[in-house]
Amino acid sequence: MTTPSPDVHEDLARLAAARPSRLADVIATVFHPGNVVLALLLYVAVRTAETFASALAWWAAAVLFIVAIPYGVLRLAIHRGHVDDRHVVRREQRPALFIMATTCVVAGLALLWWRGAPRPMLALVVAMLTGLVAMLLVTLRFKASMHLAVLAGALTILAIEDWRVAASLSAALPLVGWARTTVGRHTWRQVLVGALVGALVAGVVYLAIR
Repeated sequence: MTTPSPDVHEDLARLAAARPSRLADVIATVFHPGNVVLALLLYVAVRTAETFASALAWWAAAVLFIVAIPYGVLRLAIHRGHVDDRHVVRREQRPALFIMATTCVVAGLALLWWRGAPRPMLALVVAMLTGLVAMLLVTLRFKASMHLAVLAGALTILAIEDWRVAASLSAALPLVGWARTTVGRHTWRQVLVGALVGALVAGVVYLAIR
């Protein structure tokens, strides 16, 4: 086995050493954090809003601040060369993006609260906000998987709302873990830490507020 040069970034060396996998890439795309958040916000909005129209309105407002703006800023950062790619492979590039996303979520939460969003919707956004802060703190020293943090947190919240829905989707967790390690985006340790942080934070915060 060839030892990576000390001048090569650890995350980039692991990525370069991995074998490409179209299946792993498809799985990672389907369960991308943005997609998971979109689906979870819609599920909770429809489940708790008084009408379907109001559910769509709450969902759209939340999506604007939690998904659209943060990912728009990410694309701009990639275009300007501040970030390597949309998966943000280098740990050192992640904290600034977490801070930006946290600011956006705070703004979205304030809007939802001001407009009188259902309590479970507010609880969900607070759980997401707390999860972002937790991942920011972890990322300062360790590169935990955001894919697994978001997915594990979503499954935990689904289990609180309806365990049958969570159980039907639970196989996605090891599947995404396999996908992220296979293509060298993360180690299994990073995957497990991400899942643990996501599940613990989401479960505690959502239960406490809902």
